[in-house]
Amino acid sequence: MPRRSPPIHAYDLPSFFAAQLRKRRDKAGLSMDALGEEMGYTGTWIWQVENCAEKPSRKFGTDCDTYWQTDEWFEDLAKAIERPGEPTPTPVPGFEEFQARELQACSIRRWEADLIAGLLQTEDYARAVCTSAQRTAAQTDAMVRRRMERQAAVLDRDNPPRLWVIQDEHALRSAVAPPDVMRAQWQHLIEVANRPRVHLQVVPDGIGYHEGKEGSFTVLNFEHGIHDVAYMEAGGHGQLLEEVETVASYAERLELIRNVALTTSATIELVTALWESSQ
Repeated sequence: MPRRSPPIHAYDLPSFFAAQLRKRRDKAGLSMDALGEEMGYTGTWIWQVENCAEKPSRKFGTDCDTYWQTDEWFEDLAKAIERPGEPTPTPVPGFEEFQARELQACSIRRWEADLIAGLLQTEDYARAVCTSAQRTAAQTDAMVRRRMERQAAVLDRDNPPRLWVIQDEHALRSAVAPPDVMRAQWQHLIEVANRPRVHLQVVPDGIGYHEGKEGSFTVLNFEHGIHDVAYMEAGGHGQLLEEVETVASYAERLELIRNVALTTSATIELVTALWESSQ
């Protein structure tokens, strides 16, 4: 099936580059794979640039100018993207490698112990949890934009992965944002949980000790014989785990957590009750 890109934020330079590339590609009636083949790149690379998952290199800018006959326009834009501007917070070390794998996964299984899972957050909820006295407004905006672009790249593409999120009830109820933001977040969870390829379950308060108490983690599954991987964060660093036995142990932990979680239908009822009581 053809690849599809999420909406572009036109006032961000990489997004502006992506918008211009997409505009020309669409006008030419080319798929990402077809354009990549003609330019000597993979369709995946074109997809990553159009989704701002990768910054366009100066060489790619030059190649775009050659292909589209735009003098040095794309190259100059790529140079501007390379120039340092206001420092923006960088992702947790290790997360970018995980995110690249996430884009290739056929299923994503996440246990979230602390906050509502990032792939399920609304923009306002994400802004509330990203806001910090140590960040400027522009830096917070950049973090939120990256999170929203990641969501679109994973959930809104053609043939999206199957997503399982097991969520701690305390994290679901935790008032980390104003009441109106939490209300909209709960409504968003109800809507997303009704998607055919999304499964949301909540581990209710009062369960006591279970396998998720040691922290959040993700397991990614792939097709075509590619080995599954797991990902976790601790001490401000992310770690991509690839050893077969280690990944299997995390997959087993996920199943043990699911055993004490509510069903998806019961979870939707719980979130609906939270949303209705907030009216």
